[in-house]
Amino acid sequence: PTPEWVFELQQQFREDLTKFQAEFSGISEELNEIKVGIKAVNEVIKSSNELMASAKERLTSANELMASARERWTSANELMASAREHWTSAHTSLASSNARIESASLEKQIALK
Repeated sequence: PTPEWVFELQQQFREDLTKFQAEFSGISEELNEIKVGIKAVNEVIKSSNELMASAKERLTSANELMASARERWTSANELMASAREHWTSAHTSLASSNARIESASLEKQIALK
């Protein structure tokens, strides 16, 4: 005959095995939830990386536009300086012409007297 303690040991083993299986099932569910969470985080990271790439492209484009605007501003300043020089030259020529006209007018008045 089998001693009683063997049956008790078998019963204890079955109970422990049932508890272990329940624990393992719980751990398996938690691991599955963690996997789902990791997958969601990876999707967020992927989306974030795409947004960052798009933002970098836009920033590069903005920097290029700013450089172009600076070049145009510099060109506009150079054109303004050139226009000022032409205006000054024209003003000087006009003043010289006026002086010659005035001088000729005075000479004419003197000659008529």
